[in-house]
Amino acid sequence: ILTHTLQSTMLQNSILLASVIDSICSVYQLQYNKQKKTIYGISFDYTLFSVLSQFLSILSSFLYIHTNEYSIRYPIYPNLPISLPLVVFQVLQCFFLTLVLLQLRIYINTRNTNQGISPYSLVFLGSLALFLSWILKLYIYRQGKIISLDVIDWIWYSGRIISCVKFMPIISMNWFDQCVIGMFPYWSHFQILVLLLQLLGKYSYFFKWWQIPVNYPTWLEVQFQMLCILIIRVQIYIYKNNKPSLEVQ
Repeated sequence: ILTHTLQSTMLQNSILLASVIDSICSVYQLQYNKQKKTIYGISFDYTLFSVLSQFLSILSSFLYIHTNEYSIRYPIYPNLPISLPLVVFQVLQCFFLTLVLLQLRIYINTRNTNQGISPYSLVFLGSLALFLSWILKLYIYRQGKIISLDVIDWIWYSGRIISCVKFMPIISMNWFDQCVIGMFPYWSHFQILVLLLQLLGKYSYFFKWWQIPVNYPTWLEVQFQMLCILIIRVQIYIYKNNKPSLEVQ
């Protein structure tokens, strides 16, 4: 029982601390952008993906709380666990990221020719939205035995999928510009710390999958993000002395 309690506490504290550090990272980015008065080199896609992944996680958490269809569909499992403290930190993180997104608009005249929302991201987000619309259509017209839980599940899946790939636009931008300017100097260190804490929390947990709060990061999410951050760290090492080559738009 003592081991059970320690493992559970370790998981909760690691995940919550990771969320706090991620929020602090966003605040530092806000201050960095304001101080430099430029958004040159910041990925619009990454910022948008970060906002959407947090928002969809918050939305799905609240929807899961207000539905009883999970216990009806899966009567052998208890109600789906939600970490409310994490929801609070996610709201803060979403707020700070939205401010960064607004800075992209305020300082838009300082962006380079390669910055903006890419067509690939629009297709990617449009595909997720199209599938969600199809699920909603089936639910509204009572087709295919679709219930509201299926709609909530797809909102949750969409948030996790977006979170998985959110660092890829940064990799792409660094590759094409061969420069790593944009994020504040210790941004990658913060992100590595966040992911290490999340991994620590995941490894500390030995219970069944239905006992893990649904708004905690998934294994695939954390591992893929870690791979992306390692690639970014390699890019930082290779391009650290390179000067920006793209013109301000």
